[in-house]
Amino acid sequence: MRTALKVAAVLSVLAVLAGYAAGFRLLRDPAGGLLLARKVSYGGAAAAAGDRPKTPLERIEILTPDAVIDRNLGREEFIALVKEVSDAAERELGDAQADYKVTLTVVLHPDRETDNVVEAGAGAERPVLEKLAAAADGVDAASRTRSDDVSVRLHFDTARRPRGGGRTAVFVPAGAEGPGDPVPDLRAEAAAQAAVAALARPPAAGGPAWQNVICNPTFWKRLRDQHPMLAGSGIPVKAIMGGTVMEGRAFLKRKEGALAALCNSGSFRKIMGRFAAGRARTATAQERQLVYALVPFEIKGKPVTVIEASGDILYVEAQGGLLWLDILSDYAKKDAFIGRPARADGEGEVSRYGLYRKPQGGEVSAASGVPLHVLQGMPEHLETTDRVPARLGVSFGFEFIVGGLAPGAESGWRAVIQHPAMTRPGSAPATRTEFPLELQRSRGAQGVCAGAVLYGFDDPYEVLKGRWTLGVARGETLVLSKDFTVGAAPAAPAAPADPARDQRILADCAREIGMLCNDAGEDIAKVRACLRKNESGLLARCARALH
Repeated sequence: MRTALKVAAVLSVLAVLAGYAAGFRLLRDPAGGLLLARKVSYGGAAAAAGDRPKTPLERIEILTPDAVIDRNLGREEFIALVKEVSDAAERELGDAQADYKVTLTVVLHPDRETDNVVEAGAGAERPVLEKLAAAADGVDAASRTRSDDVSVRLHFDTARRPRGGGRTAVFVPAGAEGPGDPVPDLRAEAAAQAAVAALARPPAAGGPAWQNVICNPTFWKRLRDQHPMLAGSGIPVKAIMGGTVMEGRAFLKRKEGALAALCNSGSFRKIMGRFAAGRARTATAQERQLVYALVPFEIKGKPVTVIEASGDILYVEAQGGLLWLDILSDYAKKDAFIGRPARADGEGEVSRYGLYRKPQGGEVSAASGVPLHVLQGMPEHLETTDRVPARLGVSFGFEFIVGGLAPGAESGWRAVIQHPAMTRPGSAPATRTEFPLELQRSRGAQGVCAGAVLYGFDDPYEVLKGRWTLGVARGETLVLSKDFTVGAAPAAPAAPADPARDQRILADCAREIGMLCNDAGEDIAKVRACLRKNESGLLARCARALH
């Protein structure tokens, strides 16, 4: 029973974290311990002929004690870190020229450096192993604030690597040969229509009809535009398609306040009600192609259902307790993301800039090469502006895309920041700050990667008025940059004094977003204290929503 519960728990987590864990399964190893493995299909003639997977990774063992595993199965970072380690190792072993066995043991600890061990069989190439060790150390250093005693052992056989040279040993989602032909399925269409109809009604006493709801980019934009107060809800979900960075939201049952707020939102139910009155049908070939670019599930030969209402097309995907929603017709209005031409080699472009909410731990999330992932630590865009308040706690910067990058070229990038003379404790004044960046590879356009450069005012000596230039460099080349002006901090808003107004804000605003000021309950003093914090401009946003 205990094993079954563990398997059920991790499968639920992995379904939600499709970007990081598509295909992962947690199994009981007959030799003892737990085994984390995944099924991989590389498509093409070799896969069709039943050839073995073209990846050097044979299996991954979790070495952490059961108590730590149990504590971590519900954490996105746990699975994300295991995948970061395996992806980094695969990239390096893709350069191997000989056949040999390799075992990599990695111990990630939240507050100290640890020793990672590389063991190899006869014929191993020392330069390849040195790069493998360096890659493991890099993940170790980057994970310091995101891990919880994650210990894994990865077993590789370079004889399984792709042939033909180059760093091509990178996992791709199953079904990578393409979305396949449309498949009619009346049962799937009926289920999709029923799911949308259920979400159009207020939740029953037992809670929302679905345990987890993923609002993919265009659906999330439509919902956020209709009701801006939902902007602070849910867990940010980032997707890269055709070299374009987009953002959605995940509403998970384990964060019931956010999920309840979504399902209770009048704007959400209105959108669902509109499609509940529409017609469910099988997706066309073009719609399937777009869905395939969005969702890292194996969908070849399976039904893909859409609901059409007044010219809008809603994509509905149900996976157990997980529901995916997206408005496919809105992609077509944006000049389509399908077949977008690749950018020139090394060409960079700022995709979004302004003020951000800093990620957990104060770090930009490390990328893994997977097109969509859910992370608590992902930066959240708050406002598009190049004027930055000179105030502690403010974070600003930009997101970007770069084209023409070969596989494995996601590393070796740096953020370069020029700023007014800054005097850190114990250091001489400096006008330049640098730190490493890791890019994330796009699935929708070949050779396109994305990343973000953020800077946060964490200490008083960093809050310097004047011109700031944030840039992205590789080697000695500055690929792109963006100027910002740090100015005077705006006056702090006065604390609300009218109890009736406080209650109205709590009722009309916090009910919708389900996250901010929710813990205040009916205690008016707590409501005032929450509003006084003015987190992410809460007071101004609530006021705009009410008037």
